[in-house]
Order: sequence, then C-alpha cells, then structure tokens
Amino acid sequence: MLKVGVIGLGVGAAHAKSFAENEHCDVIALCDFEQDKQDWAKDYFPDAKVGDDAGSLLDNDLDIVVIAGFDDTHHQQVMKALKNDIHVFVEKPMCLYENEAIDIRKTLTASNKFLSSNLCLRTAPLFENVRNAVLDGSMGDVFHMEGDYLWGRLHKLNDGWRSKMDFYSITYGAAVHMIDLLMWISDEKITEVFAYGNNIGGKPANFPFDDFAVILLKFENGATAKVSANGGCAHPHFHKVEVCGTESTFSHTPLGSKWTDSRDSNVPLRDAKGAYPAREERWKVISTFVDSIVSNEDKSLITCDDVFNTMSVCFAAERSLQSGKSETVKYL
Repeated sequence: MLKVGVIGLGVGAAHAKSFAENEHCDVIALCDFEQDKQDWAKDYFPDAKVGDDAGSLLDNDLDIVVIAGFDDTHHQQVMKALKNDIHVFVEKPMCLYENEAIDIRKTLTASNKFLSSNLCLRTAPLFENVRNAVLDGSMGDVFHMEGDYLWGRLHKLNDGWRSKMDFYSITYGAAVHMIDLLMWISDEKITEVFAYGNNIGGKPANFPFDDFAVILLKFENGATAKVSANGGCAHPHFHKVEVCGTESTFSHTPLGSKWTDSRDSNVPLRDAKGAYPAREERWKVISTFVDSIVSNEDKSLITCDDVFNTMSVCFAAERSLQSGKSETVKYL
C-alpha cells in the first residue's frame, strides 16, 4: 500500500477521501492548523496521525503527499517532500515564482518522483468531447478560443487567507485552469502572452491585489486565445468556453452548451453532449496519478510536464501584468 499524507484540509479533505478510496493507498497522516478540520480528520480517519504541523507530517514515512495549504507554502513543502523521496500531488499553483519552479524542476528530475496538480477541468466529459472534435479535425482548423473563469466567490477574497498573503495572483489561482484547459483541448503550446489586470471588482471586499486579469495568448500554430480570471464578478461560479473552428464553433455559457455548424442563421444550433462540471469525475486526476506511481510510468491525466507548461504560461502572464508589455513564454 502507498502511504499518503495530506497537508491542508480545505480542498485537501476531498483529495484525502479520493486517495482513501483508491485500492493502492492508505491515508496515514493529515494536518491543518484549524481545530475543526483536525476534528473532522480524526473522525474520518481514526487510525491516521492528525496534527497541525506540515513539517512534521513530511518527516513521516510517506510515499505520497498532498500539498493543499496556502499558496505561499507550496514551494517549501514540495521541495522537502521531494528531498524526502515522496511523490507530490500539489494544489495549483505549484509555486509562486519562476525561480521556485526551476528549483522544483531540478529536484524533481534528480528524484525520479512523480508530481501532478489539481487541474481538474480536463475531467469534464463536455470538454473532453470538445477536445476530441478538435483533434479529429471535425471542427476544421481552430483559429481562436476563449476561456473565462467566473469565480463568483467574492467573500473568499476578503474573509480568507488570500488577502493576508504578501503576494496573491488571480492568474495562478483562477486563470491557470483556463490556460491548462485550452492548451489541452488544442494540444498546442502557447508562445506569447499579453495581460491587463485591475482590482475594481474586489474593492467592496478591500482585496489588496488584482482580482481580475485578462490575458491574450498566441499559440505556436498561429491560433489565438483570450483567457480571463474574474474574481469579483457578480456571477455564479462558472467556466465559460468558446472554441472557433473553420467548420464549427463550440460555445459553453450559463445559457447552455451548443455547437454552431453553419453560417446560416436559419440552421438550428446543435446541443453539445457531455456532463459539466462533472465533479464526480474529478477522482480521475488522482487515480491516474496513483496509476503512474504503481506502474512507474507517467499515466497521469495531468503529467509533470503539463504542470510546468501551464505554470510557464502563467509566469509569462504575471510578467506581462507587471511590465505592461507582451512576454515570451519561457518553458521550464
């Protein structure tokens, strides 16, 4: 059995359950600094060690660690885990700075361990069907895509840990999902980005960082995309997606998911098939990561390279927000 530890019991609690349900895994240690979350862990995992110190948890004899605490703790914990010969499943973002990602990449390569992240939109059957339509050519040539992360959770900007950090990036926290999704759907790399941001939507919550970013993306094959991360919007949580091809267009909005197959306005739209958000499918991110470890072959739905590629684009977007210029993606 693979021995699993979990740091952070917000979204980490769901990850802990998914690992516990996997036939190859045994959750033996969990930690969180909030007492109510420790109490939950003790009830749900009565045989596991439960505490409040991530460093101590990483000193256990673990095969896998889930890192799901605050964003600014990820780098240090990932590094310690790899040095302790532990496979890593880390919540997005993997880290906050490019130099940290370079450290992780070097240490990961030397360790021969597996790393994955919770870029879970890939598990929605709706988006999987769109990817298949792109890759089999039935949409024609894809020339533009859009992905809008409508967070709709303004209270998290004010009441949670994000506002208390020295640096928080809405790109790393929200746009990262749409960037990964569009790269996965198109199976193309992004070469250049240009980004704008503001904190107008977050003003009612006194959020000290940008809560909105819009990012223009250029792909290797010449296609373009627009991604937005909208933390302060007056809108329920939703992932809006549009993919434009020369033969058909896919649109996923709160009003429905449709295919447009004609330039004639009299031709009816076609319903897009596949579940969304399909949270019941998100266990696949973890199960394929475990399969990689068991087989010693990277079979993860989100591979190590996927994580670094997506973060490389996010780093370029953050550089553009700071510089006011277009930035080249430097793949790590």
